[in-house]
Amino acid sequence: MSPDLVPSDPLSKTELTELLTELDQTLVALPEDPDALQQRSRVLLKLHREQEALDSANRVTQLSPDRAKAWILKGRILLKMKRYEAAIAAFTRASELNAEDISAWFGISQALFRSAQYEEALKNLDRILVLQPDNADALYSKACCYARQGNYLAGLDFLQRALATGADRFREVARQDPDLAALRTHPQFPAVVR
Repeated sequence: MSPDLVPSDPLSKTELTELLTELDQTLVALPEDPDALQQRSRVLLKLHREQEALDSANRVTQLSPDRAKAWILKGRILLKMKRYEAAIAAFTRASELNAEDISAWFGISQALFRSAQYEEALKNLDRILVLQPDNADALYSKACCYARQGNYLAGLDFLQRALATGADRFREVARQDPDLAALRTHPQFPAVVR
């Protein structure tokens, strides 16, 4: 399912570790700086230190409970930790704070998808499509949900719609994505991804 909720970062592990040291020094002087804590949480997540990242994210949401991006980050961490219900709660809080931030809706959808709640994931993806009708990631994600449900025709339709947006990156992804494995056996699949 798309999109990847932990964006790639060009920084090396060494550079991330150095940045973490700088952030820790900043937090010695300013222990309640939500910006530094949030950045620290991001760095820790990229270093695969999820529990520490979650601890920092929790501190940010305590200090700044109306900061939607902090709730999204917390949701991403919980998603990576496979704590799906808690991730849904964090992303839901972010969506309440900023209903037009589609990353919150994607987060909810991804947590629902990973916990096999496909109908609910589809409803959240529809919220994204209300805001951005041609969002290729949402269309592709709907294809994945339908494929997992065994609704091959709907899955193929949404895959075709995602590709029609010009998002050719999904052409190759669809050929390998385990979430679309059921669609690949359908006779129409080769024509859709051609």
